[in-house]
Amino acid sequence: MSILFWACVSWAWAQPFWVEFKDKGDVRGFEPYVFFAPEALARHCLEYGAEYDFTDLPVCENYLNAVRAEAGETGYASRWLNGVYVPGGEKECLAGLSCVARVYDLKNYLGAGAVPAEKKKNKAARRADGPVVELARAQLSRMNVEKFWHAGYNGDGVVVAVFDVGFWGVNKAQEFAHLFRENRILDTWDFVRKTKNVYAWSDHGTQVLSCIAGVTGETALGAAPAAKFLLARTERVLYEPLAEELWWLEAAEWAEKNGAHVINSSLGYGDDRYDYRHMDGRFSIVARAAANAVSRGIVVVNAAGNEGAGKWKYITTPADVAGVLTVGGTDPATDAQISFSSMGPTADGRLKPEVCAYGKVAARGRSNVGIAFGTSFSSPLVAGFVAAVRQMHPDRTAKQIYESVCRAGHLYPYFDYSHGYGVPQADKILDDRTQVLPTFSFLIDDGLIAVSIDRDAHAPKKANLYWHIERSDGRLRNYGVRRVFDERTVRFPGMRLEAGETLRIHFEGFTGAYAP
Repeated sequence: MSILFWACVSWAWAQPFWVEFKDKGDVRGFEPYVFFAPEALARHCLEYGAEYDFTDLPVCENYLNAVRAEAGETGYASRWLNGVYVPGGEKECLAGLSCVARVYDLKNYLGAGAVPAEKKKNKAARRADGPVVELARAQLSRMNVEKFWHAGYNGDGVVVAVFDVGFWGVNKAQEFAHLFRENRILDTWDFVRKTKNVYAWSDHGTQVLSCIAGVTGETALGAAPAAKFLLARTERVLYEPLAEELWWLEAAEWAEKNGAHVINSSLGYGDDRYDYRHMDGRFSIVARAAANAVSRGIVVVNAAGNEGAGKWKYITTPADVAGVLTVGGTDPATDAQISFSSMGPTADGRLKPEVCAYGKVAARGRSNVGIAFGTSFSSPLVAGFVAAVRQMHPDRTAKQIYESVCRAGHLYPYFDYSHGYGVPQADKILDDRTQVLPTFSFLIDDGLIAVSIDRDAHAPKKANLYWHIERSDGRLRNYGVRRVFDERTVRFPGMRLEAGETLRIHFEGFTGAYAP
């Protein structure tokens, strides 16, 4: 007990650093065609026209030895960031090394140390007390996934990396038997304990994986049952140590070199160590890791977070990164934001989340297929969708796939900070040439705003009407959802637009705009 207590005290007061090097130094002997999987080399060529570049090279071992001689030990050395984690030492001495460009106080990026994980990353799954098979079908049919399958797109040939806290029982559950039978689990690694066994600790990753590739009976739980997988444990269960962001970085570099096309990250770091002002897509170490993964042609899909009903409210990092496909959650009963789903925008005003999917799902937990709640499961539903798009368009860059999924949102071109562009639709990926006819028209009387709905031609008895007010700088001043029943006129009492503002409304597939 005394040894454990002393270790905790010493670690808590240690000053961690990130040491960044000036260049790559001498990396002779590096063999990229051995180091990288063929899928990774092909993706590099597609993304930046070469099989590897400067940032893909390893950190110089001589530089690492120089840091070790000064600090005593080092942690993970990142190829992408060309630096190394140093758990302690003198900052001035490290900065004085000729190979060092700069030294960051890592507490500024990762918080002061371990803190209790008071907020779960997802609402706990419960044993099903309703029609779970119907929910499983609905969570995919809401994205029209069956149209992907009819066209032959089910994720085959696409490598998906899943970062999570554990994958309890995946190697024994019938819902994943096809993945092992067909050798679709390419590799696993527990970055916390440094072992290949990831099939323990938590069933959160089990639920997440099932929402990409699980099959219960003859019913699929996710859109990409034929994809191949890299499973990485990057999280502890009971605590949130600062090392988790470094484990995420390490897992991303591991997944990238092993050929991943998609990363699903149902994880996020927020008010335990950051302020909202830090959610700018650049501040955190995990944000920098995700940005590097995107730059190498990986489509990173990240949960928005479950803070929508709490004091934080906003997305967490790395969901704040530009180019990361951030996924919010919707309620199957209303087809609108589920109460806990985190909202955007980013601290610097960018749209987040970009898309959304069910936040109440059918998923395989520790012992059965049941109902689970959280954007942790919205994200893998979209990750499976992305895998199908990647299979359909293997010649597209990560940015092109990201943009096509955004355009496939059922609300596009409308957007807001809860739903993004809406739930992506497979038919809009397969053929987006369908002409959209108006479903309403604006009625303006002495500055008061209403819309007249064309009920006879377009709308069912009840539907959602989405609206936002966009300022001249592109940011939203306000937005909301109206549940419309059998009205023919929907009024917005008290709503007035300022100069330069635009009211945009989406109803039943049609988006219209009004500016005074």
